[in-house]
Amino acid sequence: MVLTMLPFEPNLETAYPYILIPIAEDNNKDTVDENIFQTKQCDDFCGTPWRIIRTALGFVSLLILCIMIPIAHYSYTSFSNPSLPRFFVDSLRVSTFNVFEGELSVTCNVNLTISNSGINSTLINFLNFHALIVYKEDKVLAVNALIKTENVDQNGVFVLNKNENKTLHLTFNTTGWERDRPFVEDDIIKEIVEQMKLGVLRFGLKIVVEAELNYDFLKIPISIYLTCSNIEVDLAPLERGEAAIFDGIGEARECFGIVERYKNKYRR
Repeated sequence: MVLTMLPFEPNLETAYPYILIPIAEDNNKDTVDENIFQTKQCDDFCGTPWRIIRTALGFVSLLILCIMIPIAHYSYTSFSNPSLPRFFVDSLRVSTFNVFEGELSVTCNVNLTISNSGINSTLINFLNFHALIVYKEDKVLAVNALIKTENVDQNGVFVLNKNENKTLHLTFNTTGWERDRPFVEDDIIKEIVEQMKLGVLRFGLKIVVEAELNYDFLKIPISIYLTCSNIEVDLAPLERGEAAIFDGIGEARECFGIVERYKNKYRR
């Protein structure tokens, strides 16, 4: 038997033609696109990295605030209640102390330490420094002629940093005949002569200072008036041609007095 292949004709009625389905136009297309853009934008700016950054910035801001509050409090405390410098007489050396024809001749040296180590201390500019050797706390015998210390400019101004101590070497010299030296009355000289016979004299040191306390860009002017009293010196070495010395090692004499700041007075 021979198979005969008949030509195949497709059934057009059973074919599946492509059908175009009309899609209605969306009137809210612009709104949908805007929502999609906002969603994408939020994905870009509201994701985990940005949350971490926002959290970190908030933490840093809080940390800065916590640091600045104590600093501001400390600055206000330092400004309103500053630590003032302290003055100590370390030694007083009398090399000449004579009375001739009613005039007093004095030569002595003083080592004076200034301490700026208080809790609220700050840098201090010393604009003017004046010292007097006195007898009985108010009878001026000699004024300082020279201040020898490091970092003193040509005007005698020196700086004392925070937590710094500085020693001044003060020289007092008068023959009693200088016009610019203090006049000692005759009755005081007679009293001094009587005290010299006992071999002991009590000296004092008066100090007048004009200075500025420096707080960043703010400068506070102050005036200091101090007295270091009852500095007892044995004059016996003078009879041997030696210097009479008060050595304050272990018992340096602190000076006390009044500090004026903003027209207010503080005793110390």
